[in-house]
Amino acid sequence: MKYRFCVTVTVLLVFGFGIFGRGKLATYTNITVDPNFINDFSVAEIPTSFAIQDCEILKKILPESPIILKVTPVDPPEFFFKGWQQKVCIEQVFLGENLASGSEIYITFDRWRVYVVRKEMDLSFVNFMKDGADYLIFLSESIGYTKDGTEVFQLPQNHVIAPVFSYTAHDNVIYPVSEESTYVPYEAVSDNEFFAVDTDGLDAFLELKKSLVQMYK
Repeated sequence: MKYRFCVTVTVLLVFGFGIFGRGKLATYTNITVDPNFINDFSVAEIPTSFAIQDCEILKKILPESPIILKVTPVDPPEFFFKGWQQKVCIEQVFLGENLASGSEIYITFDRWRVYVVRKEMDLSFVNFMKDGADYLIFLSESIGYTKDGTEVFQLPQNHVIAPVFSYTAHDNVIYPVSEESTYVPYEAVSDNEFFAVDTDGLDAFLELKKSLVQMYK
Protein backbone atom coordinates (compact mmCIF):
# COMPACT_ATOMS: atom_id res chain seq x y z
CA MET A 1 0.00 0.00 0.00
CA LYS A 2 2.79 2.39 0.92
CA TYR A 3 4.58 1.60 -2.36
CA ARG A 4 1.40 2.28 -4.37
CA PHE A 5 0.94 5.59 -2.57
CA CYS A 6 4.52 6.70 -3.37
CA VAL A 7 4.15 5.75 -7.02
CA THR A 8 0.85 7.63 -7.28
CA VAL A 9 2.36 10.77 -5.71
CA THR A 10 5.39 10.57 -8.00
CA VAL A 11 3.21 10.27 -11.10
CA LEU A 12 1.09 13.22 -10.03
CA LEU A 13 4.17 15.35 -9.37
CA VAL A 14 5.74 14.49 -12.72
CA PHE A 15 2.46 15.21 -14.48
CA GLY A 16 2.07 18.48 -12.61
CA PHE A 17 5.60 19.67 -13.39
CA GLY A 18 5.09 18.66 -17.01
CA ILE A 19 2.04 20.90 -17.26
CA PHE A 20 3.92 23.70 -15.50
CA GLY A 21 6.90 23.32 -17.86
CA ARG A 22 4.73 23.33 -20.97
CA GLY A 23 2.98 26.43 -19.68
CA LYS A 24 6.28 28.20 -19.17
CA LEU A 25 7.52 27.11 -22.60
CA ALA A 26 4.33 28.34 -24.24
CA THR A 27 4.72 31.71 -22.54
CA TYR A 28 8.33 31.89 -23.65
CA THR A 29 7.47 30.99 -27.24
CA ASN A 30 4.70 33.59 -27.36
CA ILE A 31 7.12 36.28 -26.19
CA THR A 32 9.67 35.50 -28.89
CA VAL A 33 7.07 35.72 -31.68
CA ASP A 34 7.66 39.49 -31.61
CA PRO A 35 11.13 40.08 -33.13
CA ASN A 36 11.54 43.18 -30.97
CA PHE A 37 10.86 41.40 -27.68
CA ILE A 38 14.51 41.75 -26.64
CA ASN A 39 14.08 45.52 -26.37
CA ASP A 40 11.93 44.90 -23.29
CA PHE A 41 14.75 42.95 -21.62
CA SER A 42 17.85 43.91 -19.67
CA VAL A 43 21.39 42.80 -20.44
CA ALA A 44 24.43 42.48 -18.17
CA GLU A 45 27.49 44.71 -18.50
CA ILE A 46 30.75 43.09 -17.43
CA PRO A 47 32.55 44.40 -14.31
CA THR A 48 35.93 45.95 -15.12
CA SER A 49 38.14 43.45 -13.27
CA PHE A 50 36.50 40.51 -15.05
CA ALA A 51 36.80 42.24 -18.43
CA ILE A 52 40.50 42.97 -18.05
CA GLN A 53 41.36 39.54 -16.68
CA ASP A 54 39.37 37.56 -19.24
CA CYS A 55 40.54 39.63 -22.20
CA GLU A 56 44.18 39.14 -21.22
CA ILE A 57 43.70 35.38 -21.07
CA LEU A 58 41.70 35.24 -24.31
CA LYS A 59 44.40 37.17 -26.14
CA LYS A 60 46.82 34.34 -25.38
CA ILE A 61 44.61 31.29 -25.86
CA LEU A 62 42.17 32.13 -28.67
CA PRO A 63 44.79 31.73 -31.44
CA GLU A 64 45.14 28.14 -30.20
CA SER A 65 41.44 27.41 -30.83
CA PRO A 66 40.78 24.38 -33.06
CA ILE A 67 38.28 26.31 -35.20
CA ILE A 68 38.70 29.93 -36.29
CA LEU A 69 36.31 31.35 -38.87
CA LYS A 70 35.16 34.51 -40.59
CA VAL A 71 31.38 34.33 -40.84
CA THR A 72 28.30 36.33 -41.77
CA PRO A 73 24.92 35.82 -40.06
CA VAL A 74 22.30 34.18 -42.26
CA ASP A 75 19.30 34.57 -39.96
CA PRO A 76 18.47 36.34 -36.69
CA PRO A 77 19.04 34.36 -33.47
CA GLU A 78 16.72 31.37 -33.04
CA PHE A 79 15.51 31.25 -29.46
CA PHE A 80 14.69 28.07 -27.59
CA PHE A 81 13.93 27.50 -23.93
CA LYS A 82 16.42 29.64 -21.96
CA GLY A 83 18.93 29.96 -24.80
CA TRP A 84 19.47 30.46 -28.51
CA GLN A 85 21.57 29.66 -31.54
CA GLN A 86 22.34 31.60 -34.70
CA LYS A 87 22.95 30.38 -38.25
CA VAL A 88 25.96 31.82 -40.08
CA CYS A 89 27.62 31.37 -43.46
CA ILE A 90 31.35 30.65 -43.45
CA GLU A 91 33.22 33.30 -45.44
CA GLN A 92 36.75 32.09 -44.66
CA VAL A 93 38.29 29.19 -42.75
CA PHE A 94 41.42 30.25 -40.89
CA LEU A 95 41.60 27.00 -38.96
CA GLY A 96 39.35 23.95 -38.77
CA GLU A 97 38.88 20.57 -40.41
CA ASN A 98 36.04 19.56 -42.74
CA LEU A 99 34.80 23.14 -43.05
CA ALA A 100 34.53 25.15 -46.26
CA SER A 101 33.66 28.66 -47.37
CA GLY A 102 30.01 28.92 -48.33
CA SER A 103 28.86 26.32 -45.82
CA GLU A 104 26.19 27.21 -43.26
CA ILE A 105 26.49 26.24 -39.61
CA TYR A 106 24.87 27.13 -36.30
CA ILE A 107 26.70 28.81 -33.44
CA THR A 108 25.61 28.41 -29.81
CA PHE A 109 27.03 28.90 -26.33
CA ASP A 110 26.15 27.34 -22.97
CA ARG A 111 26.42 30.75 -21.31
CA TRP A 112 23.82 32.37 -23.55
CA ARG A 113 20.71 32.59 -21.38
CA VAL A 114 17.30 34.25 -21.53
CA TYR A 115 15.29 34.58 -18.31
CA VAL A 116 11.73 35.31 -19.38
CA VAL A 117 10.19 35.94 -15.97
CA ARG A 118 12.92 38.41 -14.96
CA LYS A 119 13.20 39.75 -18.53
CA GLU A 120 16.98 39.48 -18.45
CA MET A 121 19.54 38.17 -20.94
CA ASP A 122 23.09 36.96 -20.47
CA LEU A 123 24.86 37.54 -23.79
CA SER A 124 28.35 36.84 -22.42
CA PHE A 125 28.92 40.60 -22.74
CA VAL A 126 28.98 40.53 -26.57
CA ASN A 127 25.97 41.59 -28.63
CA PHE A 128 24.07 39.44 -31.11
CA MET A 129 25.63 39.13 -34.56
CA LYS A 130 23.93 41.61 -36.89
CA ASP A 131 22.73 40.98 -40.44
CA GLY A 132 25.14 41.91 -43.21
CA ALA A 133 28.22 42.14 -40.97
CA ASP A 134 31.32 39.93 -40.94
CA TYR A 135 32.51 38.37 -37.69
CA LEU A 136 35.63 36.63 -36.44
CA ILE A 137 34.63 33.70 -34.24
CA PHE A 138 36.52 31.09 -32.25
CA LEU A 139 34.88 27.70 -31.72
CA SER A 140 35.72 24.70 -29.57
CA GLU A 141 33.87 21.79 -31.14
CA SER A 142 30.92 20.42 -33.06
CA ILE A 143 28.10 19.34 -30.75
CA GLY A 144 25.65 17.81 -33.23
CA TYR A 145 23.20 18.56 -35.99
CA THR A 146 19.79 20.20 -36.29
CA LYS A 147 16.82 18.30 -37.73
CA ASP A 148 17.58 19.74 -41.17
CA GLY A 149 21.16 18.46 -40.99
CA THR A 150 22.93 21.76 -40.21
CA GLU A 151 25.97 21.24 -37.98
CA VAL A 152 26.01 23.06 -34.64
CA PHE A 153 29.24 24.39 -33.11
CA GLN A 154 29.95 25.54 -29.57
CA LEU A 155 31.92 28.58 -28.42
CA PRO A 156 34.65 27.83 -25.83
CA GLN A 157 33.06 27.34 -22.41
CA ASN A 158 35.88 28.18 -19.98
CA HIS A 159 35.54 31.97 -20.08
CA VAL A 160 32.75 34.45 -19.48
CA ILE A 161 33.27 36.48 -22.67
CA ALA A 162 31.94 35.13 -25.96
CA PRO A 163 34.80 35.19 -28.52
CA VAL A 164 32.80 36.84 -31.30
CA PHE A 165 34.28 39.98 -32.89
CA SER A 166 32.82 42.20 -35.56
CA TYR A 167 35.11 43.36 -38.37
CA THR A 168 33.14 46.62 -38.27
CA ALA A 169 33.78 49.43 -35.79
CA HIS A 170 30.88 50.14 -33.42
CA ASP A 171 29.93 53.01 -31.14
CA ASN A 172 29.69 51.39 -27.71
CA VAL A 173 27.47 53.09 -25.14
CA ILE A 174 28.32 52.68 -21.47
CA TYR A 175 25.05 52.73 -19.56
CA PRO A 176 25.22 53.58 -15.83
CA VAL A 177 24.69 50.60 -13.52
CA SER A 178 23.22 50.50 -10.05
CA GLU A 179 24.95 49.33 -6.87
CA GLU A 180 22.77 46.21 -6.84
CA SER A 181 23.12 45.01 -10.44
CA THR A 182 25.04 45.47 -13.69
CA TYR A 183 21.94 44.78 -15.80
CA VAL A 184 20.89 47.67 -18.03
CA PRO A 185 18.08 48.16 -20.60
CA TYR A 186 19.03 46.31 -23.77
CA GLU A 187 17.31 48.91 -25.94
CA ALA A 188 19.73 51.56 -24.64
CA VAL A 189 22.81 49.56 -25.69
CA SER A 190 21.39 47.56 -28.61
CA ASP A 191 23.86 49.04 -31.12
CA ASN A 192 26.88 48.10 -28.99
CA GLU A 193 29.32 45.38 -29.86
CA PHE A 194 30.43 44.92 -26.25
CA PHE A 195 28.79 45.53 -22.86
CA ALA A 196 31.04 46.96 -20.13
CA VAL A 197 30.41 49.07 -17.03
CA ASP A 198 33.15 51.61 -17.77
CA THR A 199 35.78 52.72 -20.30
CA ASP A 200 38.54 50.59 -18.74
CA GLY A 201 36.55 47.43 -19.34
CA LEU A 202 35.55 48.56 -22.83
CA ASP A 203 39.18 49.36 -23.69
CA ALA A 204 40.15 45.81 -22.72
CA PHE A 205 37.56 44.48 -25.20
CA LEU A 206 38.71 46.83 -27.96
CA GLU A 207 42.39 46.00 -27.47
CA LEU A 208 41.63 42.28 -27.64
CA LYS A 209 39.52 42.75 -30.77
CA LYS A 210 42.18 44.86 -32.49
CA SER A 211 44.93 42.30 -31.91
CA LEU A 212 42.82 39.38 -33.13
CA VAL A 213 41.34 41.10 -36.18
CA GLN A 214 44.84 42.07 -37.30
CA MET A 215 45.86 38.42 -37.10
CA TYR A 216 42.83 37.15 -39.04
CA LYS A 217 41.95 39.67 -41.76
